[in-house]
Amino acid sequence: MDLHGGVGPQIPILAPSISTAAQARLPSWLRVLAYAADGPALLAQKWERIELAEKSRLEGVLLGDSTDSRFSIRAAMERGEKNRYPNIWPFEWNRVKLPDVLEGEDDYFNGSYVADGLGRRRYIATQAPLPTTYDDFWKVIWAEGVQVIVCLTAMEEGGQVRRAFGGGLTAG
Repeated sequence: MDLHGGVGPQIPILAPSISTAAQARLPSWLRVLAYAADGPALLAQKWERIELAEKSRLEGVLLGDSTDSRFSIRAAMERGEKNRYPNIWPFEWNRVKLPDVLEGEDDYFNGSYVADGLGRRRYIATQAPLPTTYDDFWKVIWAEGVQVIVCLTAMEEGGQVRRAFGGGLTAG
């Protein structure tokens, strides 16, 4: 719906003045977007195509058209009450699962494995636990042998001060 009729007002591109020789050394896509008179319109069109493609992909995932694809978020949709945010879901293919779960039991944990790109380290990206997922969080930490936890978040959420890994918020 947000994309109906475009992505919004065009933002002017304020590229620095450089010689035509320097412009010629730029990648052609950048030269056209930065220095052509219709650069902002072209950029808006490209952005809109990307946004429409992503919207279509997400609709397919949410409607179940791709439950067996690489982009499946089936478990996240089924166990939504375990997600801190309604729009942050792990893909099935790299989802961290709760350890020591019997067959048929719920193994859902909102976390994804992330590699460093060099094949040397593997990380887990997850959300701060909810009061109802506090135990799950620490089960995964223990089972995966996590030695360092880095919390990248604002210290307040919804006007309340967060407790570090305390399973929720406290009045501040």
